[in-house]
Amino acid sequence: MLGKCLEHWNQFGLPIYVVSESQHRKETEPVVEEYGASGLWLRASNRGLGYSMNVLDDHAKEQKLQVYVKTDDDHSAEGNLDYFLEMAVRRDVLGVGAAKRIYGLYMRGTKLGDAIMKNRTGLFLHTGSVGYGTFAVNVFNSKRVGGFDPRIAFGEDSDFARRGIGWLGIPWYIYTGFKATPMALAHTLQGEGGGGHASLGNRNETMLRSWKVMFKEWPEYMTDPDGVTIEDDVRRKFRVKWRKMFDQFVDIESWPPENIQTREPWDWRGR
Repeated sequence: MLGKCLEHWNQFGLPIYVVSESQHRKETEPVVEEYGASGLWLRASNRGLGYSMNVLDDHAKEQKLQVYVKTDDDHSAEGNLDYFLEMAVRRDVLGVGAAKRIYGLYMRGTKLGDAIMKNRTGLFLHTGSVGYGTFAVNVFNSKRVGGFDPRIAFGEDSDFARRGIGWLGIPWYIYTGFKATPMALAHTLQGEGGGGHASLGNRNETMLRSWKVMFKEWPEYMTDPDGVTIEDDVRRKFRVKWRKMFDQFVDIESWPPENIQTREPWDWRGR
């Protein structure tokens, strides 16, 4: 799947870096080299995606990039990449997620959902929880929020979005002119040999540990992990109060600039 992903993204003519754990380098590096990409081999193993994204983010800062695109290794994409990057370069943006067709199905009746289903181009505000499979990051603002938390193995992307809202008053965005599509039924993670979530052991235990880290920073804006055990369905018990965060930290009257859809219903879920 990694090879198919690299072959697809080569069409955009951008430098490609594959982030993978060193323990998977032997089987991953030949694929990376075959498609003209470069490898960022993690020094530590079994740390999760917060650590991986932090390495990627630091690399972008070292390269003095203004913006970079993160994508899962099973995602293809289509649309106006130049405008996608242009939106992310703006100083009032932390991250811009690529739209997915499935968003249009469960956001039906909202401006964002209709734009996706009818192939209309626009940049939309979003409270959180989607737009993370493929997204563009503003490197300047990433520095302002401290990048990605390497302690968080699960939910590192939504934690990054929360920092944008809580620290900078900057919401997450979805751009409907650039769409990402999973190429596989089963999600693959950072290389044919594994990595990412694949080598973390007990999924519930890792999720619960990450949840406790996030709760210490945002206790008012998510459910309390106290009393939750690894025997529970941790993912179902974890909830973020996106609407509360958005209402408290984002100035809806003045945000965002005139070319953004400001009347999008903030809490579109269930509509």
